[in-house]
Amino acid sequence: MLNSISYYIKEGLKGIWRHKAMSLAAVISIVIALFILGGVVLFGLNVNSVIHEVESSVDIIVFLKDDVSEQSIKQINDEIKAMNGIAEVKYYSKADAFEKWKAQFGGEAGYLEGYTADNNPLPRSFEIRLQSPSYADEVVSALNAKDGIDKVQYNSKIADTLSRLVRSVRWMGMIIVFVLLIIAVVIIMNTIRLAVSTRKNEINIMRYIGATSWFIRWPFIIEGAIIGVLGALLSIILLKSMYSFVISRLSNLLNMIKFIPSNYAMNVVMLIIIVTGAAAGIIGSAVSIRRYLKV
Repeated sequence: MLNSISYYIKEGLKGIWRHKAMSLAAVISIVIALFILGGVVLFGLNVNSVIHEVESSVDIIVFLKDDVSEQSIKQINDEIKAMNGIAEVKYYSKADAFEKWKAQFGGEAGYLEGYTADNNPLPRSFEIRLQSPSYADEVVSALNAKDGIDKVQYNSKIADTLSRLVRSVRWMGMIIVFVLLIIAVVIIMNTIRLAVSTRKNEINIMRYIGATSWFIRWPFIIEGAIIGVLGALLSIILLKSMYSFVISRLSNLLNMIKFIPSNYAMNVVMLIIIVTGAAAGIIGSAVSIRRYLKV
């Protein structure tokens, strides 16, 4: 078993060395494809993070009727917390609302002269943060049906726009990743196909003297896997350098946006790229060698 594995690896490395220019072209092509793939993944991770931050800032505000009792308020609070999709519920008394009002006026607080925490015209209210805008219609509908609630305020246009943006980003990301995976596989297939075609007479002889299909196939599969992994490692080095540079510049320009830290982002991307590179190499090699095993 060990001798066979050693033979497969040596033959795979010989194949790469024997066709240096072709292998180099394949590695460069894989680096480009996987670099773009990694860029798409990093972009998607950051977009999802930003969207999540924006989603968490979109609140439903529930204004209560003036005559609703404290017991009813407690009951409404419990019922809201029990609804699907609720992330957080905050209750604001008239005094709380008055303090927020004063904070909003800032230096112009003189306009509030004559009002106190008890006699101000502001209603009691709840501020509700959703887990996702997709729960909005269900929650707003349930709130409007409750007694004691005067008005439910919610910007549905923002929620709808966010929901569409999330779906669009996810679908576009999936499509781009799928296309890039196909490109990577095709590149390796062509590289291995050329390598196999130069050795087709050798392969035919090996078949005639009794070599099994897998004995012939393994060196080419390992050759493709090495090309794929090498391309993946080089693309990871480029991506890490580029990502660290870009977020350091953008963080200075866009202080309000929190980008995903380089270490965490690259841990996710490294796994995806290495697995993709190795898989593309193995699949490309396996498909390319298949037709030459039919003697």
